Amino acid sequence: MLTSLPIEQPQPGQEFYGVDMLNLFDTYTRAQFEAAGGPLIPFDPARSEQNWWDDTYAATSPTQSVSYNAVVSGAGGTAAIGSFTQTAARMATPNFKGLPNYPKWAPAPTRAVYNHAAPSTTSAVDPKDLSTAQQAQALLAELGGTSIVDTGANSVTLPNIGQIVFPVTYPPDDARRLFAVVLSSSKLFNVGQALARKYSAGMGAPGSWVSDSTQASGLSWQAIAVPDGSASTAPTLPVPCRQLLANERLKTSLVGGLGFQTTQIQRTDLIPAAAPACGAGGADPVLLDIQAKVSALYNLIVQRN
Repeated sequence: MLTSLPIEQPQPGQEFYGVDMLNLFDTYTRAQFEAAGGPLIPFDPARSEQNWWDDTYAATSPTQSVSYNAVVSGAGGTAAIGSFTQTAARMATPNFKGLPNYPKWAPAPTRAVYNHAAPSTTSAVDPKDLSTAQQAQALLAELGGTSIVDTGANSVTLPNIGQIVFPVTYPPDDARRLFAVVLSSSKLFNVGQALARKYSAGMGAPGSWVSDSTQASGLSWQAIAVPDGSASTAPTLPVPCRQLLANERLKTSLVGGLGFQTTQIQRTDLIPAAAPACGAGGADPVLLDIQAKVSALYNLIVQRN
């Protein structure tokens, strides 16, 4: 299970470093989050994009309001430490743009066969028609059916159909059966076929069952469109950060001749001593200025591990 709790990063032993070193949480892309075992969460258009989450109070105090510090970017490359407040439950749920990677519904092959009386032959059962007992029970509860039958079993009498004449031979290593839910209308709905319809856009994709007189079961699956966040113009919710330490300050610098500024953290206890007057043999102030700007550019371009 993925867990995300605030952790302070060690303070770098250098004069300048990126403001992301203040961050208390790791950030994820949707693909990274889902690959790590995170749930398939559709983008919520009512919220800002949020690529981190906080489990601190979600289980014990979900309605509690939690205040966070965060680096807020300003005009011209400036930045400041600001704050925002949200409920613990909301902050425990990330909000990624893009569509969830709903797994494809792909039933495993089967060696189950239909037995035919004349001539004495067999034919393959379509694995899409098979399901487990657990899947059948879940669909029975979902649809409010009255019972479950195995339409491939011996001597089974089906509503409005009669007795099964040509039963199915199931392999001993396959627990799936030709289960069907008997609906309140007495109609049968093959569980495997129902699951194929429900998962046509992937397992977990949202939707609902609706009445449909064109279907033998009287039901069809109506998918619900999932927003991908591309229409959202709300700014991304910043990553919570710690406060500046006593030996830290925000420093905005012009990056060389590139014509833009960037804000970094500067350790005040590591600022080089002021250069003595020209000719006194100390550090050249021009070189010190170049060093600061090169460090700023380096930390801007090179991503933190």
